[in-house]
Amino acid sequence: MNLPKLPFLEKKEKSEYFLSLVLRDEKASAVVFKEVNGRINVVGEHNQLFRVSLEDASEDELLDVIDKAVSIAEKTLPEGVESQKTIFGLKESWTHEGK
Repeated sequence: MNLPKLPFLEKKEKSEYFLSLVLRDEKASAVVFKEVNGRINVVGEHNQLFRVSLEDASEDELLDVIDKAVSIAEKTLPEGVESQKTIFGLKESWTHEGK
């Protein structure tokens, strides 16, 4: 006996989206990952260059470069979906006691 396909009986994959943001001297790199049932896939990425360097960037340029890198990397996300967790990669001199 075959049962009709009922949406509430279908197995749903649990997925989470992560954003990785790495700031380097010359650029900001944003990568969006999708984790489904323990497997990770890259779904979007973008590198945005600073005019001169990260250390010489004004606050406005820093925010603009990061915004562009993240916005373009996230364009591949399904409509209505946002990355749920962010992983930051910063220069060691920007941290204090691991924070």
